Amino acid sequence: MDRFDYFWSVFNKFSHFCQGYPRLDTTTIKGKKHCTIVFATRVLPCFTYWHNLFYVEKKKIIPLDLYNLLDYEALAYWIMGDGTKSGTSLTLQTQSFTVKECVFIISILIYKFNLKCSIHMQRNQPTIYIHSKSIKQIKPNILHYFPFSMRYKL
Repeated sequence: MDRFDYFWSVFNKFSHFCQGYPRLDTTTIKGKKHCTIVFATRVLPCFTYWHNLFYVEKKKIIPLDLYNLLDYEALAYWIMGDGTKSGTSLTLQTQSFTVKECVFIISILIYKFNLKCSIHMQRNQPTIYIHSKSIKQIKPNILHYFPFSMRYKL
């Protein structure tokens, strides 16, 4: 549970939408038992709104108004959730998107945050690579959102 502080910070943000506290859960994968900690939110219209922005017919999409939705806090949580440290740079794991969608995201990252980004292919799927100078540049704006255990990503 080396990332418990990250889990706990997310739970604290959503706790007023939950009916209970986090709980331990176990699952078995390939004969090996894994223990996780989970929490569940209530089913509320505010979550349906966000779900409908990012999913159409059960397929993840990029909303056309992503520019207005993406701010430093959202970028920080995106990095914590789907970012992978690549040396001194960062890769956003965007394999579920098309190259065209990744280009759209990159255009927003360049225009809104002045980040130097490019597309890298991993297993023939596109990922967004954020160059190290851009990580240094953006770090002061997002670091305070990062619990200690997630700071290694920056």
